[in-house]
Amino acid sequence: MTVRRIVPDVPASVEFYSGLLGMEPVMDHGWIVTLADPGDPARRLSVASRDAWRAGPWPSDPQAVSGDP
Repeated sequence: MTVRRIVPDVPASVEFYSGLLGMEPVMDHGWIVTLADPGDPARRLSVASRDAWRAGPWPSDPQAVSGDP
């Protein structure tokens, strides 16, 4: 995943991109929302707030990925 831009207002951005691209929300955690094209679900766009990067843990943490102690 490549971060292109952090948005200040996730709901407003979701409304904008949904209308512009015809995509629908398929996941909504508040701080990050993923939109997908109903005709081609592989086409996706995630919109995240700055708070998304504080949520962790991230895959660079081996415990987060493997679950090993």
